Amino acid sequence: MLVKSHLLIGGGSYLAYESVMTGFSELTPILLIVALLGSISPDIDHPGSWIGRRLRVLSLPISSMFGHRGITHSALMVAAILFTGWHFNFSSQYLNAFAIGYVSHLAADFICKSGIPLAYPLKMRFNSIITIKTGSFAENVITLFVSIACGYIIFVNF
Repeated sequence: MLVKSHLLIGGGSYLAYESVMTGFSELTPILLIVALLGSISPDIDHPGSWIGRRLRVLSLPISSMFGHRGITHSALMVAAILFTGWHFNFSSQYLNAFAIGYVSHLAADFICKSGIPLAYPLKMRFNSIITIKTGSFAENVITLFVSIACGYIIFVNF
């Protein structure tokens, strides 16, 4: 998916989470930014991605070692992020925000034709039964649908 789709889905998912779990009592602009960063972070493995172009010093070595949609698009990386956060006592609010954004990225890429290597280091890629092409009209429709669903969750919990 494109960066705009990941940001909309990640931000919407985090706001829906906040509305259900805390009634927005813990929401801050910084937490939303952390969730948005989480929603684009898996693409650090692609030097041509929005985040990859801005953090080339990280993107190039990650890309050369793992390729695009490698380890950064796996459950192993989600576990590593959570373990690292707990080990270094990161605030659970920030860790939750980043993880929700990150997992939303994986869920969005799960419906793309190329899938994701969820069980990395196994090379097998997983995707949904119905798949879409990145940048397609279908991507825009799905992004709109997810955004409306998140908006509905927020509305009923406001």
